[in-house]
Amino acid sequence: MKQYRKILDEGEHLLITHAWGQSPTTLYNLAIKALRQNAVPVYILSRKNFGLKSVVIFFRNHGLSVTIVGKDVGEVRMLLIQCEDRDRLMEVETQRAVEFDFGANHYKANVGDAVFSKTGLDNGSRLLLETFLSQERDSIARKVTIGDLGSGWGAISLILRSECPNARIIAIENEPGALSAARANLEHCENVDLVAADLTKSNEQALQHMAGSLDYVVSNFSFHISEQERDNFFCNVASLLKSTGAIYCVAEGRFRSQFRKSASAYLRPVQVIEKERYQVISSVLI
Repeated sequence: MKQYRKILDEGEHLLITHAWGQSPTTLYNLAIKALRQNAVPVYILSRKNFGLKSVVIFFRNHGLSVTIVGKDVGEVRMLLIQCEDRDRLMEVETQRAVEFDFGANHYKANVGDAVFSKTGLDNGSRLLLETFLSQERDSIARKVTIGDLGSGWGAISLILRSECPNARIIAIENEPGALSAARANLEHCENVDLVAADLTKSNEQALQHMAGSLDYVVSNFSFHISEQERDNFFCNVASLLKSTGAIYCVAEGRFRSQFRKSASAYLRPVQVIEKERYQVISSVLI
């Protein structure tokens, strides 16, 4: 099997990157849109531990030909997606509307084709928000700026907007499906700004103007990424926080040790709250 970059160098193509947690349905819809609109080869870049077997089975059951044609370190695999009759492809409907409660408020939101938490507010985000709001209640009553890093479709920002009416919320997201849903959910929120930026990228241009602007970071970021990408994430966190700022992050299962390892170069933990398989870690800059 070839190294996948050599295949991409051979000619024109369209490449879809499979994000951790992205359902086979959402990935399938992205693939058929690409097949309809392009005559060039369509590839999906994924990893074996991203549920790749389920993706292949789902695609084949819905009439697509899937061939694993490339690889790379870290169990990276590249799939070639083909179909004889592209014009007859139909999207599979996905759940778009969710409702959930937090505190005294009831929320309705559009999750669209977002990757994570498509059924409501997940338990990790709930614990994260409960911890942050209880620990920082007095401080966030003032005019502070809070960053929701890896905001997804906007659940955390929606709640912070209600619970912290004097604060400015900066929601940062890069995944296209989540960005689209977040725009729909946050467009009428006057104290929330949505920024499209890749937090796993070193020297991300879209973040340059925000350096040192955040009083707090509240983040349920996915750590199903490479060690270098985790380091870049925490480097970006450190650059975005004010010198007196703090970050509240939630980590689950085996990612708790990965969080501590990657964060240690930039952050000093202050408090750890543990519940079931989740840990909420509050940290300050070193």
